[in-house]
Amino acid sequence: MSERSAPLCDWFSCGARLTGVKPHASSSPSKVVEKLRLQGHRNTRQRLRVFETLLEADREGLHPDAAQIYRRIGAAGVGVSLSSVYRALTTLDELGVLRRHQLGTRSVYEPTARHPHSHMVDGTSGAITDFRDEAIEDRMRQRSQASGFDLSHYTHVLFVRPAKE
Repeated sequence: MSERSAPLCDWFSCGARLTGVKPHASSSPSKVVEKLRLQGHRNTRQRLRVFETLLEADREGLHPDAAQIYRRIGAAGVGVSLSSVYRALTTLDELGVLRRHQLGTRSVYEPTARHPHSHMVDGTSGAITDFRDEAIEDRMRQRSQASGFDLSHYTHVLFVRPAKE
């Protein structure tokens, strides 16, 4: 989906509501601070604010992109540049505390300390729905093992549109 044809939705009106997937309790800013320190990174207020904003979005069932995180931080009255948001997201992704998903032409983010789940992207509205299907997970595990591997994690995205009546 090009920028021009992207759905007209913002942080507050467009996003998924979690379906059967709950945030994991181990996601916390203090754990991020510790990981930053252990990896030799500075704990900047921008990095922490980006992560806190991502946690807020996750609790609301949203999958924000960098621009949405930037706007949300700005709406809270915190000064941060869009380039700082991108740099913070890159660092946090490298640390393994968030996961970047490329959904079509859009990159969205969510904390990694979540239970495994798949995504369904509505091509009309842009809404992203999390779902869990144990039969699919079992099949992926079986396929991995049959090939001599253990499944460490997966990305499973369904691109959908409303059914015609």
